Amino acid sequence: MEVTLTGKTAHGAMPEQGINAVEGINKVIQLINDLKEEWSEETAALGKSSISANMVNGGIQTNVIPDKCVLNVDIRTVTPNIHDKLYKQFNQRLNQLFSDRNAPKVSTKILLDRATILTDENTEIIQKALDTSKESEFTGMAYYTDGSVLNPHGSIPTLIYGPGIETLAHQPNEYVEIEAFERSIDFFKTLIKKYAT
Repeated sequence: MEVTLTGKTAHGAMPEQGINAVEGINKVIQLINDLKEEWSEETAALGKSSISANMVNGGIQTNVIPDKCVLNVDIRTVTPNIHDKLYKQFNQRLNQLFSDRNAPKVSTKILLDRATILTDENTEIIQKALDTSKESEFTGMAYYTDGSVLNPHGSIPTLIYGPGIETLAHQPNEYVEIEAFERSIDFFKTLIKKYAT
């Protein structure tokens, strides 16, 4: 989601005449740090939930008190159907933080909302996949996949499988080994034949 603080501009030599939105964003980041503990959840299949402040944009130049600051927040949940509840709680806490008359005004908006999905290990597609790849085990992914786009209600058994090293995602040296890519092709060929018969 996106959090926007709107303050009041002033000359840098007279900060008391303005309302500094960039300084205000510190309170939002502290709230996010508090919520890391408060909202912490873990499930065997999907791992741990997370929340992080990942992008900040504010200010126009060094000698001007900034009247606007925008923060993008990334939240990953492991329990289905709780996003509305968390968004409401987050907004309530923000409104409490910025309730003073001289505080920046706060607004939020959801940039992307994808459902948490979970497929039972005993479903046919998962069992056949485990049988096909003896090296793999049933586990979940903490990251977002097209599974939640194609299956937003979690009603279709969904298998996520592919080559690559999870810890390299979004790294400057992200890569996929050719052998792993070729193994995944063989895996899907075999799985399709098993599943189709």
